[in-house]
Amino acid sequence: MDMAFIANGFGVVALIMSVWALTRKDDSHILLILSVSVLLWAVHYFLMGSVTGGVMHIIASAGIFIADRMKSLDWRPKFIVATVFAALNIVVGTLWWTGFSDLFAVAGGVVLGYSQFCFKGQAMRTGFIAGEGIMFGYAASLGSYPGMAVTLINLMAGLVGLWRLTRSQRSLATSQSG
Repeated sequence: MDMAFIANGFGVVALIMSVWALTRKDDSHILLILSVSVLLWAVHYFLMGSVTGGVMHIIASAGIFIADRMKSLDWRPKFIVATVFAALNIVVGTLWWTGFSDLFAVAGGVVLGYSQFCFKGQAMRTGFIAGEGIMFGYAASLGSYPGMAVTLINLMAGLVGLWRLTRSQRSLATSQSG
């Protein structure tokens, strides 16, 4: 069996999981689902021969998993851990620097990291949308059509999820006030 076929299989499963997580109307388990999805993207990138992509996605997966475990804590420890993951992202981007486009990857990782640790609800979803927009810039700067497709789909899924979350919260507020 062709290695690219296997790698793309992991990518398809990861994409389905991220769309499922991002379009949900509530935040239950969103970070846990995204953590597994991002770990599958790491496998995808390693199988495609990209060490940088694999390492950045392992770090991101660990960050998302830890953010999920820390969600009930005060903002201070979450901010500190988000800063540690942002620094790791910057270090990885520096160690495996391939050009100007890596600035997009680092910036997207930092925005996504702070969003998952420091925000919840609409603010978290908005941060995800902004981060995916930056990651789209990364994929576009590399000329990666699959990368642009994935980030665009995640961006659209994030917009759908934000709309559903907002609608669900309005519906709940209306039923409680009536």
